[in-house]
Amino acid sequence: TLLASSAASDVYKRQKQYRPPAVTRTVTTNNTAVAKPSGQNYTVKRGDCLWNIAKRFYGNGAKYTTIYNANRSKIRNPNLIYPGQVLWIPS
Repeated sequence: TLLASSAASDVYKRQKQYRPPAVTRTVTTNNTAVAKPSGQNYTVKRGDCLWNIAKRFYGNGAKYTTIYNANRSKIRNPNLIYPGQVLWIPS
């Protein structure tokens, strides 16, 4: 019985030491004023390339990566854009 009572005592100690994980709460608010990204749309024309579009909008063709990164979902290869594609030009 001494062994049984010490085992029961150990279980009681472990139960007493157990602390459930802390609960974290996420509070969200309904802010209707959302910052709109600044920039504009541009429709690709025949003969366009990202370098020339960047040169036109930024004055520096090397900034074509800015346009490419803003439109990765629309452009698979920055060397291949097509007339009629609508690109977002960040400001």
